[in-house]
Amino acid sequence: MFFRAEEIICLFTEQGSIMVRTKQGIFEMKERLYELERELPGNHFVRLSKSVIANLDELSRFEASFNGTLCVYFRSGEKDLPAS
Repeated sequence: MFFRAEEIICLFTEQGSIMVRTKQGIFEMKERLYELERELPGNHFVRLSKSVIANLDELSRFEASFNGTLCVYFRSGEKDLPAS
């Protein structure tokens, strides 16, 4: 991994590719999500779904909907809708 853990906002899959969102932008990774998860400090990152790993320090709030989805808001103002 080329990023320091504190630079990472989240990692996610998009159309079969693994992406990392940092404060500098979004970048494609060659590793698989589970490989990156093993390298990240477990006390700072959490897997939100099969396709999203988030930095706990970057989370702002969660919103649950009646249909079972969870919307995650980050301190940057961005939001993700991980699969339920």
